[in-house]
Amino acid sequence: MRPGAYHQVTKPHVLVVDDYMHTREMYAEFLEFVGFRVTAAENARSAIEKARRRKPSLVVMDLALPDMPGWKAASILRSDARTKDVPIIAVTAYSETHAREIALESGCNVFLEKPVGPNALADLIKELIA
Repeated sequence: MRPGAYHQVTKPHVLVVDDYMHTREMYAEFLEFVGFRVTAAENARSAIEKARRRKPSLVVMDLALPDMPGWKAASILRSDARTKDVPIIAVTAYSETHAREIALESGCNVFLEKPVGPNALADLIKELIA
C-alpha cells in the first residue's frame, strides 16, 4: 500500500423492518454502534423495495406489519433473484407455534420472539453473515 492510502472495510448492511418507530430506532442505533450499516423500513412494501435496491447483508423482519405480513414479504424476497440469498431473521410478538412454522416455511432463516435484546440480535446477525 502506498503512503497515505488506506484500506476501507465495508461494513455489513442490515435492513431493519418494524412498524414501531421506537423499535426500529433502537435496533438501528445499536447495530450502527456495534459496526453495521443500517437501513430502516416501516412496512413490508418499503422493505421489499429497499432490499431489492440495496441488497443488504441481512434483513431483520417484524412479522406484524401494517401493509402485509412480514412472512409474505420474506417469501417475496426469497422469490427474487436479487434477494433470494439474503438471510432473514423474523422477529415478532406472536408466540404461537404456527407463526414460527409460517415464518420458516416462507424463507426466514431464524424466528425470534419479542422482546429481543439488541446484544443478542447483533450476535445472531454476526453469526448468520459470517
